[in-house]
Amino acid sequence: MKNLDNTIIYVGDPMCSWCWGIAEEFTQLKDFYKDTYKVDILMGGLRPGTTETMDADMRSFLRHHWEEVNQRTQQPFNFDLLKSDSDFIYDTEPPSRAVIIARVLNEPKVFDFFKDVQQAFYVENQDTNDVQTYLPIAEKHGISASEFQKEFESMEAIALSYQDFGTAKSMGVTGFPTIVFGYQNQLHALAIGFSTFSKMQERLEHIKEENAASAS
Repeated sequence: MKNLDNTIIYVGDPMCSWCWGIAEEFTQLKDFYKDTYKVDILMGGLRPGTTETMDADMRSFLRHHWEEVNQRTQQPFNFDLLKSDSDFIYDTEPPSRAVIIARVLNEPKVFDFFKDVQQAFYVENQDTNDVQTYLPIAEKHGISASEFQKEFESMEAIALSYQDFGTAKSMGVTGFPTIVFGYQNQLHALAIGFSTFSKMQERLEHIKEENAASAS
C-alpha cells in the first residue's frame, strides 16, 4: 500500500446508502482540508459480483436503510427502484469501477464524479450496470466519453476494482463509509459510518494535538 501519511482517505461505495448520506458532510471536510492534506478515495466493495435481480427481502432491506438515511440526513432518495417489478441487479462493482476510472483519468474531479454517480443511482434510479449511465457524467467532468467507455469495458479496470477492495480490506475496513486520517505513520479513524463535518474535524484536530503532545 502506498504511503498514506498526511492523507485523508475516504473508503466507500457508490451504492452504500450511508455513503450517500454523508456526502455533504464529507464534502465540507474535504474542502476545508484540501489545501493542507491530500484527500484520496478508495472503493471498498459493498456487494461486488452479484448476478441475481433483487428479491423481496433485498428490496425490503434497502428500503429500510434508505428511509433511515433520508430521515437522518435529508439526502433525497427515489424509491421507484425498489418496486416489485424491478429487474435491477445490485452489483456494486461496476459503479466502483467507474469511480476508479475517473480517479485515473481526472483525479481532481473524482469526488465530484463519485457524487454524481450517487445522484444518478439514488435520485434518478439510473442503471449502474450500464456504461451509458456514466458517459454524460464523464464528459461533465472533462473525461472523453469514448476513452471512458474503452476503459470501463476493459479487464484491467475490473482488476483495479478488486485491487481497491483488497486494499480496503488490508486496512481493516469492514463497513462504509470509513474515513481515516493518515498521520505520523499511522491510520486514525475519523468516521466509521455516518458522521458530521464538525465531529470529523474535531477528531482530526484531536489526533494532531495528541501526536504533538507525545512528541514534545
